[in-house]
Amino acid sequence: MRPEFAVPTQLATDVRVRQALAFAIDRATLTEVITVGKGLFREVYSHPNADYYDTVLRAVPTRYSYDPRRVEELLQQAGFIRGTDGFWLTPTGERFTLEQWYLAGATNERDSVILVDTFRRLGIDASSNVFGIQRSSNEERVKTSGMFGGSLGFQPDRYHSRDIATANNRWQGRNRFGFSSPELDRFIDGFVAALDRNERIQQLAQMERVAMEQLPAIPTYYTAVVIAHVASLKGVLPNVVPDAGEERGIWNWEWQS
Repeated sequence: MRPEFAVPTQLATDVRVRQALAFAIDRATLTEVITVGKGLFREVYSHPNADYYDTVLRAVPTRYSYDPRRVEELLQQAGFIRGTDGFWLTPTGERFTLEQWYLAGATNERDSVILVDTFRRLGIDASSNVFGIQRSSNEERVKTSGMFGGSLGFQPDRYHSRDIATANNRWQGRNRFGFSSPELDRFIDGFVAALDRNERIQQLAQMERVAMEQLPAIPTYYTAVVIAHVASLKGVLPNVVPDAGEERGIWNWEWQS
């Protein structure tokens, strides 16, 4: 989201380019292949099993189902054109290159290979790259262009402009992307300040609406998590959503002989 580092620059300056990338990701196939059919496809940032999920869906009209036609339309609207070799060129004539980064790991690598293959078939010159220890400093992460894979929930401080990582805070801000939206800031502030749960859900729904329009990140899927336990331990919850906490309802567990 930083024009001075983004490649291409339009990735940071034109939301239509980010939307094109969202339409270029076949998330249903990605979910099926990577999670062997055990994961959950993500239409928005919130977990499908959250009790407020329908409220969020009603507030978020934007959907990004895999659609090569929309990819073409959006890139053309943003001033991109097809080169003679079928790959896209930016409005200034450079090849549309995109580095996709991932942390070392078999699942992350498969994710990256599928994403990059899909992008390339749609005319985006994408490449798969491991984000290794040689580029692990906060400043290096901030200044590295491209698309980063990872397990990010919709945590407010990752997207608020006051949390942008800069030289002034020694690149420690959690908003490493450099994303800034006054509208999203306003809803995040309302969410953090609200005490009533219903009000917080309404603020969250509006946060997701803005985020799905502006795309500081593109949600793809939830992986399945195995909770292994002996049969005599009762009360272990299936389908725990992220906001339930790591304790997983431990206060309801009990031993039965």
